[in-house]
Amino acid sequence: MILSWPPLLTFAAAIGCCYLTGVAWQYRDRLGGRQFTLVGGLMSLTALINGISFLSFDPVVREAAEILFFIVGLWALVAWLAFAMVYTGRGHMLGSWLFGGVIACCVGFSVLIMTNPLHGLMWVDFEVVSVFGAAGVDSTHGPGIDLTTLFVTTLIITPMLLLLETHLSYGLLYRKQTTALIITPVFLVVALTTYLFNRGPVPELNLVGLSLLPHMLLDMYALYWGDLFAFNPATRRLGENAVIDDLGTPVVISNTHNRLITFNNRAETVFGLNSETDLGKDIDTLFDGTSLSKQLSGGQFPLKTNTEWREYTLTRTPLSDSSGHQIGYTITLHDITKQIQRKQQLEVLIRILRHNLRNDLNVVAGYADVIRERSTDERIISISQTISDTSWNLLTIGEKARVIDDVLANESGSDDSVSVSTLLYSTTETFASEWPEKAVIVESTTETTIETDGKLLAVALEAAVENGLEHNDAPIPTVRLYSKTTETSTEIRIADNGPGIPQHERRVLELGTETDLQHGSGLGQWLISWCVRQAGGRVSFEVDEGTTVCIEIPHV
Repeated sequence: MILSWPPLLTFAAAIGCCYLTGVAWQYRDRLGGRQFTLVGGLMSLTALINGISFLSFDPVVREAAEILFFIVGLWALVAWLAFAMVYTGRGHMLGSWLFGGVIACCVGFSVLIMTNPLHGLMWVDFEVVSVFGAAGVDSTHGPGIDLTTLFVTTLIITPMLLLLETHLSYGLLYRKQTTALIITPVFLVVALTTYLFNRGPVPELNLVGLSLLPHMLLDMYALYWGDLFAFNPATRRLGENAVIDDLGTPVVISNTHNRLITFNNRAETVFGLNSETDLGKDIDTLFDGTSLSKQLSGGQFPLKTNTEWREYTLTRTPLSDSSGHQIGYTITLHDITKQIQRKQQLEVLIRILRHNLRNDLNVVAGYADVIRERSTDERIISISQTISDTSWNLLTIGEKARVIDDVLANESGSDDSVSVSTLLYSTTETFASEWPEKAVIVESTTETTIETDGKLLAVALEAAVENGLEHNDAPIPTVRLYSKTTETSTEIRIADNGPGIPQHERRVLELGTETDLQHGSGLGQWLISWCVRQAGGRVSFEVDEGTTVCIEIPHV
């Protein structure tokens, strides 16, 4: 028997689809991998049945092959729909009543096709004809074909729309594979339409199996060159949903008319929102009378939760579609109750430190001076001196705490054009008058202007110099200032000739926290670190011969 081109090319498509199935099996553990493998297997079986049907001119065998072809082809399209759902991050829909309805319809149409010889609703007057040496079919289609065509069209178009939405929404990372997958059913549609509606030059030939050859080639392109399973859009879609749902912060989404569209799990838990009753309602009626739509981003306001009143701020972000049209808002609610309580507690502690403790220590230091002046007992004089020195040390710490509070109170800061050389020389002048017996020297500088908070940077420099002079046991305590500029940043170095910062104190600064077992001895290094960070830079400490404080400010 000499095979003509219709069965030959159709068998080639079957072999290609079989190979695709084998390759896809390697990705069966990926999202959509099992469904894609099933599609490949059913496609290969469909093409194989189609190819065999071309070889039989027996009307009974030919009609049996036709029935089997349509049934397997229907289930291949259902598998294709399942793949598109899972691949685009809608796998949860496989358990929905909607997909259950698709399965039920497919079962119904399969029974209708299988029993056609009994009722003739699909086709009648089934006659086998020879076309190009292959067994074609000439028949009259019944009303069942129209319903089947509508169902098949839905099974083809729906995955294309799901993939098209992913193509438009998720950008370049997914465009190669989705483009290929969107195009693949086009050849199938042309072949199926030509055959079912008796169109084209050879309407008696069923070329659907043959159309699976370009389908298979495009699938292979998506698999190999489009990184089909390397960059899975389901990961992004599910990740976006998980980010919102798993946030510890309530998030609600409204349309442009302030109607509630959706909300995350945290909003449901904290405010008792209910997807059954609250969706579509005005958001201002859902938060105990609070006009949420009128609150400004960053503003503080009270909200009633399920159990108590709490203080919140919100961030309102416009939500736009792929064409840039605004369609609603994402409203994120931040519970700041603990921050407010903490701020109040700190304000009380700072007030005690700045006023009560300072006044009491002044009294203690004053009485210690009186005792030292009126006593002739060397032991009493020594003790009173120790009391006086300790009191003044504590007062100094309190003063640094006041500086920290004053400087860092304004969290936003302000960017100025700061001359580095002017900043360095003004620092030396400050200490030349206050510490004449110690040396503060500008070794090298650059005539660079940087955009940063000049006040914060000046405080950091003065604190670094002061530390270098205070904790210095050299015969002549000396601090040297350097600066240099690169393409990306300006670096200021403050180097002293003292003993160096102990390792445990450097470790505290690197960790950014103090513990009972590991803490620094004062506030100087913390003041430097906080000021530099708030000014937009970073600070590091080098210990070789003395301590070098390195401050780096990036260029804007």
